[in-house]
Amino acid sequence: MNLYMIAGLAGAACYLTSYILLQLKRIDGNGIAYTVLNVAAASLLLVSLFDQFNLASALIQVLWIAFGAYGVGVRLVRLRAHEESGIEREPVKPAVPQPAGTYQTLPARYEPNLRSLEFHVERLRKARGQMADSSI
Repeated sequence: MNLYMIAGLAGAACYLTSYILLQLKRIDGNGIAYTVLNVAAASLLLVSLFDQFNLASALIQVLWIAFGAYGVGVRLVRLRAHEESGIEREPVKPAVPQPAGTYQTLPARYEPNLRSLEFHVERLRKARGQMADSSI
């Protein structure tokens, strides 16, 4: 067993771990932990392909890494913007299965947040003002 095979097995373990944690509702499928586990798995499997190359598998792993990196980047940008707004984050509640035939209302965190919106509008106005001041 060489290092490439060990990397491949570790990547498979990461994929399986992220999936079982998702099914057990220990992590959120839209959360950063799930995405990071999948990017790590794809990266390790890509390393294993250096030993016995397979174009289709390599393409899937590269795209998985790219999509995952994009998702992590978007989450970090949103988190930073939220922290700059000074508004406290609502704690994430674990998903609760609903009985068949019932409808779950949207959590409060999905309702528009006026203070956050006002903060971002003000930032845009300042940016426009700075752009107008710098033009000749």
